[in-house]
Amino acid sequence: MEIYTIQMAQWRKAKSMGVKLLDTTVKSGDPVFSPTWEMVRDYKAGKIDTVEYERQYRKLMVSSFTQNPEHWRSIIRGEPVAIACYCKAGKFCHRHLLAGMFESICQKRNIDFTHHGEIL
Repeated sequence: MEIYTIQMAQWRKAKSMGVKLLDTTVKSGDPVFSPTWEMVRDYKAGKIDTVEYERQYRKLMVSSFTQNPEHWRSIIRGEPVAIACYCKAGKFCHRHLLAGMFESICQKRNIDFTHHGEIL
């Protein structure tokens, strides 16, 4: 698996590189990989910190993987992908957490994995 991360505003760069964009935003993204509106609102309002956000997102993604294993596998087996959301580069963001989750899955299954980093 080849993976990148990217801010949605930079989508044209992924396209020019021939990298598939995986929109993981709660607003317009693939709900299999998106956080909930409540998580986003609570984080932005300071009601939860990064540790709690990460805990909730991981729990959500474990459930997502259990309920949608073939969708996850299709991303893993597919073309290079850029995980996208609206957060600015260099800031805490679920796209980086999701990239790490894909890496863990690939490691456990002996699947080649390359994280190319953020497309700027």
